[in-house]
Order: sequence, then structure tokens, then C-alpha cells
Amino acid sequence: MTSIYPADELSRFDRQARRFLTGGIGALAVCLAGCAAVCTQVRPLNAGTCFMIVIGLNTLGGWAMILLVGLGYRDARAECRHLRHLGNGNETEEAAGRLRTDAHAAAIPGGIPVLGVRLEAEDGPAVRLRVNARKRALLPPDGALVRVISRKGYITAFEVLHEAD
Repeated sequence: MTSIYPADELSRFDRQARRFLTGGIGALAVCLAGCAAVCTQVRPLNAGTCFMIVIGLNTLGGWAMILLVGLGYRDARAECRHLRHLGNGNETEEAAGRLRTDAHAAAIPGGIPVLGVRLEAEDGPAVRLRVNARKRALLPPDGALVRVISRKGYITAFEVLHEAD
């Protein structure tokens, strides 16, 4: 069986989220310290210049925080929530059939991109499952006969029984 979610993945994403958040808070702290240093140098003749420097530092700190949170922290936290959701409970289901993946992933607002997967069984109805779209490369090609283990509707492990024709 090939596992889609390694055992250490939750801790890796949790560390990544903490690093992004720490970097953002650090950037804001540096900007605040810079503003405090500039404020100690204010004199009547350079007040306008000092004011512009403070505005520039605040703008840079804000953009640094927006970029760190928007580009890294939010995605890492969404992955953590997804992995914790899958980790709650022990109920697993097993199914076998021909694997067919959807062409496009659906984006869950505030969550992970999800790819629809259909298992077409030879003797029964097709089973609809989901998989993290970032894990698409781990899946076998369309048409492969596979046995999957799923939890809460998400594929967590699979075994290729026969390659695609």
C-alpha cells in the first residue's frame, strides 16, 4: 500500500505555519523598533522627514506580514486542519475499481484544493472520493485498477492492482 499522507506530515506543516507566523511577527517587531528609533530623533526641522520614514516602515512591515500570511501561513494552516480532520476517528473504508480523476480541482474557501476521484467497479456502482489536489502526482494514471483505503471520503492509501491499459 502506498500512503498518501506520511506520518510526519502534520508536524511538518505545523512547523512551517509557525515559521511563517514567527517571521511575520519578527518583521512587524523590526518595523516597530525602527519607528521607535526614528521617533527618538525627531526635531522641529526634520519632523516631516521622520514622519515619512515611519510611514514607509509601517508600509513595509504591513506588506511583509500580508505576504507571509497570504503566501505561506494560510496554506500551511489549511493543510494542518485537513490532516487533523482525517486523523480524528478510526473509521476507514476500502474500495476497488478503475481510477478516474476529475480534470480540475475544486477550491474549498479557506481550505485545501480538492480533486474528485471516481472508482468504477466492474460489478457495482461507481464510488466518488476526494483527494488533496497537491497529492495528484502520487496517484496512478487514469484507468489503473486500484484498491484504495479512504477515511471520511478522502483517499489515504492505495495499491495498484493492474496498470492502466
